[in-house]
Amino acid sequence: MDVPVPNGLPIVLLCAASGTGLTDIASALRISDLRTAVTNGDPLVKDLESLVCTWYSEPPEQGLPASDLPKMETVAKRPRRELYESWRLACAQILNDIVDQNRSDPAVLSMHLTWYNPDTSEFFSPIDVSELARGDCSVVHVVILIDDIYDMYYRLRGDGNLYADVFMKHHRRMLKKLTKHVEEDGLTEKLEEGLQSQVIELALGDLLMWRRSEMIQAENIAQTLRTKLTVLGTKHDERALRTIVQNPDAPRIYLSHRITEHRRYNMDTCTEDNPLGDWMPAVEEVNRLHQEFLRVGQVLVNPTAIDELRFDPADYRGRRDPRLKKRWPTPEPENDLLWSRSQPDRGPEHTTILTGDKLVDLGDEDVSRSIATSLANRIYFEIAFRDHVIVENTPNLCVYRPFFCVDMDKAETSAEWSSGVKREVKHWKETHRNRVEGLPNATDRIDTTLRRIALVHTTDEIRCRIRWLFAHDNEEVFLGNARRHLEGNWSGLGMPNAEIHKLLAGKLPEADASQLSRSPEDPVVQEKPKQVLAQIWPAVQIALHLEFSSLNRPGTEDDAEDVSIGLEQVAFFAITETGSRNAQDLDVLVRNLSRFFGNDLDEEAVISNNKEFWRICDECCQAEKGMAFEQHVAQKLGLDYEGLQGLANQAS
Repeated sequence: MDVPVPNGLPIVLLCAASGTGLTDIASALRISDLRTAVTNGDPLVKDLESLVCTWYSEPPEQGLPASDLPKMETVAKRPRRELYESWRLACAQILNDIVDQNRSDPAVLSMHLTWYNPDTSEFFSPIDVSELARGDCSVVHVVILIDDIYDMYYRLRGDGNLYADVFMKHHRRMLKKLTKHVEEDGLTEKLEEGLQSQVIELALGDLLMWRRSEMIQAENIAQTLRTKLTVLGTKHDERALRTIVQNPDAPRIYLSHRITEHRRYNMDTCTEDNPLGDWMPAVEEVNRLHQEFLRVGQVLVNPTAIDELRFDPADYRGRRDPRLKKRWPTPEPENDLLWSRSQPDRGPEHTTILTGDKLVDLGDEDVSRSIATSLANRIYFEIAFRDHVIVENTPNLCVYRPFFCVDMDKAETSAEWSSGVKREVKHWKETHRNRVEGLPNATDRIDTTLRRIALVHTTDEIRCRIRWLFAHDNEEVFLGNARRHLEGNWSGLGMPNAEIHKLLAGKLPEADASQLSRSPEDPVVQEKPKQVLAQIWPAVQIALHLEFSSLNRPGTEDDAEDVSIGLEQVAFFAITETGSRNAQDLDVLVRNLSRFFGNDLDEEAVISNNKEFWRICDECCQAEKGMAFEQHVAQKLGLDYEGLQGLANQAS
């Protein structure tokens, strides 16, 4: 399909899988919130499914309250071709209404991208993307809302909904036919409890698949229409959605942080008197960062807005306790969250969801343990899919305290990355590559926006990491990869490769120290690129920090050459370790981060910002090696440190 260049009235496409609370959240957008600084009035919001359901009401009547409309579960049972046509007509009518309004601010078009027929257990998508590619209006942003499958399940539990009691009883009867009937005393109750857990696990599995299908559809629409995509958990503040609606070009940042250590600490602090345990102060920092960014008009996407893998570690038989542990705390106040606009009739914990809200001790052979293990495994592999779709479509990455150390005394063994954060950083690096050479007409279809990454470390954690790098064989790997990064990227310095190799070999040019020859074989000095020497140490620094933060992990000979990350793209922040950031600390950090992600810092300003990080590295290296960090690294790389400093001074 030939998609036109975006023009006309702007539209934000708001979508979600069923059970996410989409209708209530879209309705809440119409109501101005005077507490927020980003709200400039009520946006125009149109709900496609409400219009379709109106056509199938008896008799069809416009303006009926939502409670009087037939459910989508009922409408979706109609013939497939009829539903495709209903979607197309509804989309055309709504877009015509939006155009007739002649508003300059973005309108919101709300819809589910995937429908479900409960009679046949079929998922299908009625979407015809060509209907959204009009000349008089254009989709400028696709926002897909996601939520925990446990919340989705309970929203769909009420009478007349998909997982009403009559539906669950029907599925229990169907599963019972697959089970050999047992009349022995005590086993009938176990059988019924096991069937109940199986039915709930099947429903939760369907919701995982439904949410995944919705995300795939949303990404496909965004790619086809060449527009932005944001995946937003409903445990985010409502202002995040309002910010995108009112400014579709607002900076968006994915917050990558450690989760496992905090979860383990919480589980270890659970006692009989404190069954939900405690959380480390860093958890509060993560939640507050999301809200602080909203104050400056930027959206920080937090992966813990979804928190489903909350089972105890598996026992020696590989099975898990079906009782869920405490959820990652939701940001306060809870009433400001998108989730609260369609909050289920219980909190977000859902501890006994797999046992139908009653946990009977069925002994060591409880079938619900095996069911919990099956569900946990599905959720585990879903995390990678979900988070990497978010990273792929969020231009900027903020890595917060990536080598979190609880105990400084164990720094030499514990200052390592979590596997999840490292994968997200690697994915960010991969999305930075634009391998479009040789692809016809590819550049106008690929988002070439400069992607930025900020890495935030506490001063203690930097010290831990330096000690870790200097321990055992880590230093050789670290410096070896840093050197490979330099060897693959110094073409951007404006220097011939041979001259750089001379510098790395500790051999300074024989000509005037302020001059460099065009090639080492040419005895005549033809150029005087003084500015190049001033770039050498920043280039060394970025190579070191990319390796320091595991951004640079070349696996093949051409890997380092392909990844060219500029100084203006990487900022690293050193913050003082105080146990928990106070409001002023966070305000300063967010102000600096928002300037970086808002493209208000040029390369020189980014380098200046990074000085505190290098100061701490020098301090640590002095304590460990008796010399400055740059000097130690230069010697290890074979660089003539004093000679280079002299060249740089003359060049300046």
